[in-house]
Amino acid sequence: MNFDNYPELLNTGQLAEILGVAKHTIEARRCEGTFPIAHLSLMGKRTVRYAKSDVIAYLQRCQEEAQTRSCA
Repeated sequence: MNFDNYPELLNTGQLAEILGVAKHTIEARRCEGTFPIAHLSLMGKRTVRYAKSDVIAYLQRCQEEAQTRSCA
């Protein structure tokens, strides 16, 4: 996936687009404390952002885990 067109700090909608899930899923899991990508809360809790580098690292870990499972 090409991340060049995305800013360094992603909003929830952009992250949902990248992950292919609904915004509500991300928001719910973040509130539960079960979302695997760290977030930044700006201006209180009204503005949430995700570092693009954290998202890329998460996707790489997922890909490595998937490859390990299929090779085992």
